[in-house]
Amino acid sequence: MKELAIALIAAALIGLATLGRKYLITWNDGRRIHNWLRATTKDEPGESHRTQVEIARALRLSPERVSTACRRNTRFLTADDLSVSIWCRERKSVYETRGIISF
Repeated sequence: MKELAIALIAAALIGLATLGRKYLITWNDGRRIHNWLRATTKDEPGESHRTQVEIARALRLSPERVSTACRRNTRFLTADDLSVSIWCRERKSVYETRGIISF
């Protein structure tokens, strides 16, 4: 009976350690993505969003890890399933700042 209790406690500790490891990996990926986006994007039209593929290539992460970190982190705003920003949810039009050109 004592061995069974020890085995159950050990299994629970291993499970908690595995969940903690996954959480820390996702948290660290989100931190890296946020720092990279802050350094490479601006709150200007055409400069505010990056695709998850661009992020994955720049940080040498798998697309699945980038997707998971972006879904679980509330600091990231997504315009669609692939574009990520820290500035605004929707992409800004590049025509807003210059206005309509009339001839």
